Formats: sequence, structure tokens, C-alpha cells
Amino acid sequence: MSGMIFFGNDAFTRENLCDLFNGFYWDAFGELIDIALKDKHPEIHGKIKSEMALAFNYYKFNELEKDELEIAIAAMREEVGKWNHLELWQERAKVIWEKYCEAWILKDIRLNSAANDEF
Repeated sequence: MSGMIFFGNDAFTRENLCDLFNGFYWDAFGELIDIALKDKHPEIHGKIKSEMALAFNYYKFNELEKDELEIAIAAMREEVGKWNHLELWQERAKVIWEKYCEAWILKDIRLNSAANDEF
């Protein structure tokens, strides 16, 4: 089963930063979220992986405040940075993180001060 990741809104176009992922990749990314956030930042973890979100197969970063998003990004970058000899689930999670999330981080309105100055 596939799943969505809702990250935020593009700072310049206001379009949603989101995508639909193969279930294996989506599940692997969920493991990354758990490892990086569940114990150290349970409130942020709960916003991203709420019961409703899981029931409808999506993770939602778009409801995080700027400071919460920054904490989540730092924790997830730290976790991915620890990985050396990757298991299959880690390879899948890393693809989503590096190919999609890192690009979304650059575009997200909450993190893009240049865009906030224009509006």
C-alpha cells in the first residue's frame, strides 16, 4: 500500500510540497521518523504520525510550527548521518529523505526567509 508525505507549502508558488510513495518506501520512512523523533520529541512525532494520519496512510510535516520543523529536520539529519552500512529499509528511507525532503526543506515557506520578506 502506498502513502503520502505532506511536507509544507512552496515559499514562492504556494503549492503543496508532497508526494505519494510506494508502501515499502513509505514504511521505511516511517521507521526513520520513529527512530529520530519518538523518544526525544514525542509531541513532534505525534503531530507527524497521528492516529488519523496513519489510518489514511500519510505523514504530515505541514502542521508543524517552524521551530518544531527545525527540530524534526535536525533529528532526522542526525539519524541519517549515523548510517554507514545500510539495511534495505534504511536505503529506502534515505532515498525519500535525500531526494524529496531535502529539496522540500529548501522550498518550504516556514524556512525560507527570502520568501517571507516578499509577503
